[in-house]
Amino acid sequence: MKRENLKDEHEVQSYFIRRLGKHVESRGKRFIGWDEILEGGLAPGAIVMSWRGERGGIAAAKAGHEVIMTPANNLYFDYGQGDTEYEPVNIGNHVPWEVVYNYDPIPKELSESEGKFVLGAQGNVWTEYMKKPENVEYMAFPRALALSEVVWTEKPNKDLIEFSGRLRTHYERLDRQNVAYRIPRPIGLMNYLTRDGEGMTLKLESPVKDESIYYTTDGSVPTTASKKYSEPEFISLSPGQMREIKAIVVNSRGCVSSVHTAVWYRGELSQGKKLDAPKAGVTAAFYDGIFGNIDLMESSTPNESRESSSIQVPQFASRTDNFKKPFGASMTGWLCVPANNIYAFQIESDGPARLTVADRKVIDFAGGRTFVEPLYGNVALGAGCHLLRLGYIHKSGEAVLNLRWGPKGTGLRRIFGSELFR
Repeated sequence: MKRENLKDEHEVQSYFIRRLGKHVESRGKRFIGWDEILEGGLAPGAIVMSWRGERGGIAAAKAGHEVIMTPANNLYFDYGQGDTEYEPVNIGNHVPWEVVYNYDPIPKELSESEGKFVLGAQGNVWTEYMKKPENVEYMAFPRALALSEVVWTEKPNKDLIEFSGRLRTHYERLDRQNVAYRIPRPIGLMNYLTRDGEGMTLKLESPVKDESIYYTTDGSVPTTASKKYSEPEFISLSPGQMREIKAIVVNSRGCVSSVHTAVWYRGELSQGKKLDAPKAGVTAAFYDGIFGNIDLMESSTPNESRESSSIQVPQFASRTDNFKKPFGASMTGWLCVPANNIYAFQIESDGPARLTVADRKVIDFAGGRTFVEPLYGNVALGAGCHLLRLGYIHKSGEAVLNLRWGPKGTGLRRIFGSELFR
């Protein structure tokens, strides 16, 4: 740093990248780097791979550098595709093929001339959670098919519904090639909300030619020994009942899909509110000491209350000597949902934890386990904002608290403090 007159680590990185870029280009090659290479200044001629969202790609294109768009929330194929409880182990979040198909590699923030610096898009299949080739195929297809249309089809010619129909032909081709693609959910298996009547009619259609559908209506996991779908069936619902409909699809090769889930609910939705001038974040309270349960903690006086941008436990590490001391915490904020639906929540916690949404207890874990295991709960929410309260107690060992959510039957993604409001 002294020799090159570099003032900080960013300039050290830029120095290294520029030096490496010259070496690569002297061999007649192009230099491509992930968007971290923007930190400290780009090497001349470097191509940027924008993966941490689009911000890096936008900055690079505006600076006249060529860009490959590969934002994680749209094009990372190691992210989940469906119901977290039944999908293969993955790194988390939720990127179904529909999200991939709707992606536009040229951000609206770029002018027409700046947009020409976008070379295209790339999907990524990182395999640290994939032990077999068929696991990789499952994660790649049909998302790779959707991505091909993102980069090969003119935007005015894209049509998600029309592409969905053409996927049937693709699935038949993949079957002939023995590709272990992700078998889609049955058509018609959706979340439903009703206030009137004694139930609803289940009407399903196979998404692929020559497939069989097996289902259950009592929340149990279906197998090929479960009821085989042949005709519509009326499913009864008592007032206030939330009923899980689960199905699997078996294709012509005998391959079985993951479990697809929908929830039917007969009752009133929690009505969402509109917030006036909300601020991102939550109100966090810290409780020093040992607590037997969440009720005892919340009935105590907190040692500290503050506004926080995070619901993650690392924010309390300094108060607990990096979690060597037991403590309790609660975070309160407003969660805003886009539409009427049944939403699923998941907590991963090393100790007692409770989640309340719209004054409804969604997950209440008393503790007692020796390992972290996901816990799930569902709640029917109307469009708008709902009060969310998350309580947590840490006793010893590693501190773990993760909260994920999403419409029931889809993948769940982590809630960040910036998505909650106070």
